[in-house]
Amino acid sequence: MQLSVGELARIKTLENGTQVSTPVTLQVISNIQPFSNQGSSGQMRYRCMGSDGEQSIVMVLPVHLTPLVDEQKICRFTVLRVVRYSFTRKAKPNDAPMPFIIVSDAEVVGTATEKLGNPERSGVGAAATSAMAAPAYQQQQATPPAPQQAYQQQQATNPAPQQTYQQQQTYQQQQPSFGGSSFMNRVGETKPSGYGSGSGGAAPVHSGAAPILHPIKDLNPYHNRWTIRARVTQKSGIKSWNKQTSQGRLFSVNLLDDSGEIRATAFTQHVDRLYPMLEAGKVYYISNAQVKMARQQFSTLNNQYELAFDDSTVVEQCAETAGVPQEQYDFVPLANLMRHDKGALVDVLCVVRSADEPVEITPRSGPTDRKMVKRDLTVVDKSGFQVRATLWGQDAQEYALPADAVVAFKGVRVGDFGGRTLSLPSTGAMTANPDIPEAHMLRGWYDSAGRGS
Repeated sequence: MQLSVGELARIKTLENGTQVSTPVTLQVISNIQPFSNQGSSGQMRYRCMGSDGEQSIVMVLPVHLTPLVDEQKICRFTVLRVVRYSFTRKAKPNDAPMPFIIVSDAEVVGTATEKLGNPERSGVGAAATSAMAAPAYQQQQATPPAPQQAYQQQQATNPAPQQTYQQQQTYQQQQPSFGGSSFMNRVGETKPSGYGSGSGGAAPVHSGAAPILHPIKDLNPYHNRWTIRARVTQKSGIKSWNKQTSQGRLFSVNLLDDSGEIRATAFTQHVDRLYPMLEAGKVYYISNAQVKMARQQFSTLNNQYELAFDDSTVVEQCAETAGVPQEQYDFVPLANLMRHDKGALVDVLCVVRSADEPVEITPRSGPTDRKMVKRDLTVVDKSGFQVRATLWGQDAQEYALPADAVVAFKGVRVGDFGGRTLSLPSTGAMTANPDIPEAHMLRGWYDSAGRGS
């Protein structure tokens, strides 16, 4: 098995945050350790020392390789072909910055019986290397890994604001976050109009050369120099919470590029600035948000991470939208709803035949003084079936579509109250008259035959 001898010397000269897609072959030369607390998602990542035969570097392995580590198919002396990765350099107190790579994709080449070559511990630090090479019982007493130290120091010197529901304080303590304000370091003192706090308004249109873009699927908490170009596919209303321990407001958006989707949320002090900037369907350049482990109870997206907007987040509208995909749907005919279990989330394309007035109700569970607003719609599609779809809260209050509007529901929940019904949860979205072929076909059917059926 041949290693990529000399490649680590070149890699360590790269700029912090550089994304690399040129494969390199490295050998695991240390014990493999859990990288950090993975939060409530339970998705474990591991770290280890990698060698090219001459030098070594810390590697953070991707989540999809975790089962191979657990099954001992990746262990000490395993040789990996690292296909895609990002280079990161983190400062350490009273020591030189520690380089390491965040692996996005890799494959196992094989496992040797011994260490290949004679790698130096260049740029890593003897303490970190010896800690990972030590037996497991000694590792328990070792100093936490450098990225975790950096996070703990950041929290001690710059505590994050309270940003979410009652459990957010515990959630934030569990998450590795290295967001910082590096964006302003690389643009100097010139602050773009999409930066910082303000009274709000539409996002400025980006001018000048297009930035170097970072795929959404490669975002992670361990480096912070990135810009994404993404379409807002869903935008929630502004929600408020008022608990004994905290109160505030928030809204969230789903962002989509050609590599994947990610959820982003703005809390309390950032809502007024960012809410009017972001519009569903439009494409934006977004930089400098915190990347955190996703809270899956609030999102239906297939992404282990989510974004938290803050004061340094930059949002600029992108005039060039070619190559940025539209919202992706997997429409289910209303006639097929019986094939889906109660509580399942589906996409539905339909025509709103009628809309009731909003009504205020008292939930069956929870405080008796709590009120909710709902509005029932009667919807129909080409399958000839008609069902009731319920909107809640702000969606119910602000609904103002004309009669016979075509509506695409994303992530609507199936119910069984008096037959199959639909209910739009806070994680779902409703788009009126979407500019997609299926919607135009439905409109033609309804105008020609469906209206009188």
